[in-house]
Amino acid sequence: MLSAGCSASDSYFLGMEQLDRGNTVKAQKHFEKALKANNSVEEYLALQELCKIAPANKRLSYTKKCKKTTHVLEIDVENLYVQALVDNRQYSKALSECEVMLARKDLDFLQRSWFQYCKSISLLETKRSLGKYNFDDEYVLYFMQETAVNDYHKDFLLRYQDEEFPQKTFLKFRVLVADKDYLGAKEIFDEEYGKSFSLENLKPSQVSDFGKFILFSQKFDNAEWAQKFASVAREKGNCRESFYLHFYAGRLYDKAKDLKNSSDEFLASAECSFSDATYDNALWYYLSERKTVSEADFLAALEKYGPTIKSKGYYSDLFEQVFVNMLSGRRWTAFCNMNSLVSRFAAEKVKGYYNYIFARLLQEGFVNRASFSSFDEDKLFRSVIENPASSTYYIMLSAERLGMTPKAALETLFVNEEFSTPDEKTTKEVIEFLDYALKHKRIKELYSVYKNFRKYVSSDYVANLAYKVNELAKKDESFYPYVLRLASWAIFTEGGGKNLALYELYYPQFYKKEVHKMTEKYGLEKYLMYGLIHSESFFDKNVESFAGAIGLCQLMPSTANDIAKKLKISAYDLKDAGTNIEFGCFYFAEMIRRLDGSVMSAIVSYNSGITRVRNWHKKYPNVPIDIFIEMLPIQESRGYGKKVLSAAAIYGFLYYGTTTDEVINSILR
Repeated sequence: MLSAGCSASDSYFLGMEQLDRGNTVKAQKHFEKALKANNSVEEYLALQELCKIAPANKRLSYTKKCKKTTHVLEIDVENLYVQALVDNRQYSKALSECEVMLARKDLDFLQRSWFQYCKSISLLETKRSLGKYNFDDEYVLYFMQETAVNDYHKDFLLRYQDEEFPQKTFLKFRVLVADKDYLGAKEIFDEEYGKSFSLENLKPSQVSDFGKFILFSQKFDNAEWAQKFASVAREKGNCRESFYLHFYAGRLYDKAKDLKNSSDEFLASAECSFSDATYDNALWYYLSERKTVSEADFLAALEKYGPTIKSKGYYSDLFEQVFVNMLSGRRWTAFCNMNSLVSRFAAEKVKGYYNYIFARLLQEGFVNRASFSSFDEDKLFRSVIENPASSTYYIMLSAERLGMTPKAALETLFVNEEFSTPDEKTTKEVIEFLDYALKHKRIKELYSVYKNFRKYVSSDYVANLAYKVNELAKKDESFYPYVLRLASWAIFTEGGGKNLALYELYYPQFYKKEVHKMTEKYGLEKYLMYGLIHSESFFDKNVESFAGAIGLCQLMPSTANDIAKKLKISAYDLKDAGTNIEFGCFYFAEMIRRLDGSVMSAIVSYNSGITRVRNWHKKYPNVPIDIFIEMLPIQESRGYGKKVLSAAAIYGFLYYGTTTDEVINSILR
């Protein structure tokens, strides 16, 4: 709530402490006090908690109170208010509120979907009270048919699961497709549509739903359905439906291995696009198809359609795929000949990557210098360093090639920027709240609020937060990851100076005793192990990956069991920092030994497995290791090696007195 004065209080944090203890009654009282804090951030967060624990009638009272004045989070408060109206069955009022909100132009996709959902429910329930209950209301049909499927459609279906209405089956179908349950969707399709199914009268998003279903269900003749989609698109002409019809015709032709028709349909889809994003989506598929036909076809297509690209960053993965194919096929000259296309149509980050490899190919004599006499490798390396979008990896390697000192290399990333807040009052409120969060050591909430309001806060302020959280982390290891996250935002946020001290926060020596002890025990460089831990876990000893890897060094349980047997350890806990670091050091050192001392190969093996790496070495022999990494067919493997090397190089000169070239050479030899 924006009022004459704004001042945060302890109330919200005292409420959270009571919630942690399971005392909702006391928590509710503190949150009620927080609603009077005259700080919009605190009020909104307290309101969120109250809406979770208070009865429906009280929630309505709280949200109504917070709506009375202009609020920096007015849309978010309105969300909670409309929810409270629906929960209290005040459907007529909810309906009018939704109509007001849907007339606004500043709603994002999910906010708009939420108000559409609430408007649909309110319409139905208002008409139920009048005896005119009807799912065929135009707006209810719009909600069920037009908007891309999201959780609100699932909630709507669940809410009315005992009702019978004409669109219920189709809504079930859409939800099943969105959940990728294509077998379930096939049952509905066969039962309800079958041979009578027609594409002619579908809304744009319905075309998309059926296109995904036909494409991924693996139960249809792809070529036959591609023809159907294309035929209807031609009849309809240039419209939104035709964008999706042509697009899925292209996808289906592609699946049927008819690349000529597939490419034609993607171009036709691009011609029917209704936004920059849909145009780039269609053109991306067209260029990808041309790449499948041949490299020459791709380059010709890029030359022709490159000038029409809307967002260069959208195509970065395509450039990388082409680069990898050229490099892995040792078509060095073809790679270098892409210079003109890259300089015109690639995103800046891609240019940094490309120019480094281009320079290295010249340096290694892999191409005829006479053919590229106008290019100088030192200038290419310097262009990488001067490109603000270049990754740290390529900057570090380019600096090493130019003989720059480690400090000079890193200082190319240091900038001093001016910061201008969109709203001074909001900035004051955000900073007040963050200061209270720090006082109460509620670092998780602090970080969450910062992320949501970062446009109001300069990098100088978030750097200050990172330093203070770092002090708290000396007594609480659970704060370690937040130090890195805040330091990262400080480095990459506008409005302040980036300096060596800030990088020391982002590349800290947490668990120093354990790392030093175990690296000495297993013969590893300390900077190398720190680079690996930084890249794997951000120093979160409790983190678990989706694949099941655990702890600081992200060890799979099966790998840890093998290590434990070799170390003759019967009981262990991978979330214990010392144990995890020892197991990680042992495993990493073993990888280096088994790969004949190649540290970079061991790094990639740590991520991808030693068998894969050995096979890649057989497939791509006799190339420098930095170029070898660029030839790997798996994107994650390429990225992982670069990330660890960059971190290790920075750790090396920050703490261990090594130069960039010493670290890089020790890893890339």
